[in-house]
Amino acid sequence: MPQFRANTDYEDTDPEPLFLHAGDVVCRGIEDKTWPGWVWAVSDDGHSGYVPWEMLEETADGKLLAIETYDPRVLTIRRNDLLDSLRHIHGWHWCRNQAGEEGWIAAYLLSPVP
Repeated sequence: MPQFRANTDYEDTDPEPLFLHAGDVVCRGIEDKTWPGWVWAVSDDGHSGYVPWEMLEETADGKLLAIETYDPRVLTIRRNDLLDSLRHIHGWHWCRNQAGEEGWIAAYLLSPVP
């Protein structure tokens, strides 16, 4: 499992991120130009956020079906935190810190540990 060290402090501020469970259907928005492979999605209850394409399937009516659970949590990091990358998707890593907490971190915030 690849290990990384946080090269800066980072804390997310999204108060109402979009959580998806397999089988949820959302409306499709635009694809993120900064992070290709991520698409904007909006749920019926008004929550919205970017979701990786790998976790979605387009339906016949142009909506998006979640084919797996998506947890949008972004992990708060402090400079020099040691992190294990459990999954890497389009410039983001799903990481676990030494306290066992998990969440997404943008790759540019991380440095590989040799």
